[in-house]
Amino acid sequence: MSMILWIPKCILLLIISLLIFTSSSMKAYAVNERLQVAAVQMKWSIEDYSSAEAFARRIKALLEDVRSNTDKTIPTIVVFPEDIGTPLIFTGHNVEHLLSIKNAVNLAVRSNIGAVLWNRIWYRVSWVRGLALAKANAAVKIYVDTFSEMAEEYQVYIVAGSICIPDYDIVHGRLGKRSKGNYGNIYNISYFFGPDGKIIGTQKKSYLTEMECSDGLDLVPGKLEEMEVFDTDIGKIAIAICYDAFKEEVIQKLLREGGEILIQPSANPSLWNKVQQEDWLNSSWKHTYQDKLFKCAINSMMVGDLFDLKCEGQSSIITKSELSSQKGYMSSDIYAGFQRVARTKDDEEVLVTIVEL
Repeated sequence: MSMILWIPKCILLLIISLLIFTSSSMKAYAVNERLQVAAVQMKWSIEDYSSAEAFARRIKALLEDVRSNTDKTIPTIVVFPEDIGTPLIFTGHNVEHLLSIKNAVNLAVRSNIGAVLWNRIWYRVSWVRGLALAKANAAVKIYVDTFSEMAEEYQVYIVAGSICIPDYDIVHGRLGKRSKGNYGNIYNISYFFGPDGKIIGTQKKSYLTEMECSDGLDLVPGKLEEMEVFDTDIGKIAIAICYDAFKEEVIQKLLREGGEILIQPSANPSLWNKVQQEDWLNSSWKHTYQDKLFKCAINSMMVGDLFDLKCEGQSSIITKSELSSQKGYMSSDIYAGFQRVARTKDDEEVLVTIVEL
């Protein structure tokens, strides 16, 4: 008799467990159908790079702004602009009074002349790349430590713009040693962090601008075939650093890898005139709204002056929807697809919205 009663109870418990699991799974799925996205339009200031503490304070202040405008119950991804970590090569040097990047680089080179000269001779590279190699370990530590801690503290996904450094190994989600081979190379690399503070992955920029080539920053382009898409609880994240998002070969590669959400960290060292705005429609807006290739796109722009380098642009959050914010780029008549767009081209703003996936 007890055996007969015991079997139905087990079955009943199994049914209840399945119902609970199914219910919780459906709730999780429903939550993940909505994604909260934040595009940080940061205004450059060299003072923010004077120390590791100054950089961390700056990023924390921006994330406090994000937090005050977001719902903590909805998964959130925060996107910072391109080259947010690159000026960390000046950390520890008194460059705030200088008027040009050239003068700042010269001062930093003189302060690290032994290491820079060694890199220049050994790797046969320019003074600028020699400096970047000399400062890489210190710069990447500040960059990774800051964004890792902030992602965990605020419980958000973070695409940390980009930084110009060598390639480093990622070991169990943490920063490892400098990768073997190509020691003398410097890339424009974006790091992607999860809410646990761990590094989900990195993406190199493949198509470089004139300023990034041998007569400028002297960077090395990433290989198109090495581009990845990152599978997460919020979707498959495809990162294309600035100019890469204009290139059909990059977009097709990301789509073949299963990309769903396009992330475009940018720094535009040009005046944000009508020509620039019309050209910018050929990147995230085209791929997401016009061609319907991605569920949404987040384009975060760096603005302001870094010594004599001026960056302008309007950050935006773009979807496939016909509904729009009724605001597009300031000199454009195109509004459709823009769920959020910055009001200014040269001031700091944080754009936040909820995207229905």
